[in-house]
Amino acid sequence: EMGLELVCTDDHPILTPGGEFRRLNEGLGAGDTVRLAAPSFGSQQQLVTYRPLPLAETTIEITEDFAEFLGLFMGDGSYHNGTISMACDAKDQDVVERAAHLMRQFWGEPTRRLTGTQKGCQELRVSRRAAKEPLEELGIIEERNLGGWKRRIHVPPYICRSPKPVVARFLRGLFEADGHARPLGNSMRFFSKDARFLADVQLLLLMFGVPSWRNLKTRTINGKAFQGFELGLRVDGCRVFASEIGFISARKQASASYTIGKARHRNSK
Repeated sequence: EMGLELVCTDDHPILTPGGEFRRLNEGLGAGDTVRLAAPSFGSQQQLVTYRPLPLAETTIEITEDFAEFLGLFMGDGSYHNGTISMACDAKDQDVVERAAHLMRQFWGEPTRRLTGTQKGCQELRVSRRAAKEPLEELGIIEERNLGGWKRRIHVPPYICRSPKPVVARFLRGLFEADGHARPLGNSMRFFSKDARFLADVQLLLLMFGVPSWRNLKTRTINGKAFQGFELGLRVDGCRVFASEIGFISARKQASASYTIGKARHRNSK
């Protein structure tokens, strides 16, 4: 019902509500109930270390700020011919300035330009060919079939192993880019064409105790229809998201936070 799935070999032991372990090759199947536990946060800040030369070692710290940049990049970023680009909604200048600060911190001063038919997109760009190697080592770009490099959309393993504040900032950047909260704060939506990516995002949310559901969805943009997957949070999950993760933009955060006070009011009755 939530879109969660378990992939394992047929002899993998799976815990059942009675405390017993059963396996697929022992008759466990559709309709049976299994016990689930939320994934846990890591206890140490993650480091990505590589050797650009035999005599040199480079270490990249996966900090809270870098995780937030990475979330934004996975949602609204791109990489082409040595240029890192971020496309922000121009009406959210707080997000534009935050994205510019993060790009400046890690890659250099971005240039800006307005794009789109209504000039509603603020694009930030940093051209830095030296960035290709660390981006590749971080696993966030990959080779195109016809040559060149592009963004690789996924949840990197070092994010999954990071402490709670780092995971929260990754999700904040990601949902700011590709998520939205309804005005009354009673639901949130996040869309992606990659089912595996959304499944990993669901696991990150479960670290915070936030369940989510995932459905196949058809979207139409500029008259062109394409299929993807929609991840959704209900009202209880929205409250946790708003208080422990949040959005970058004041506009989206205001919608996400709407029901926090109302929830307390109902509980006090």
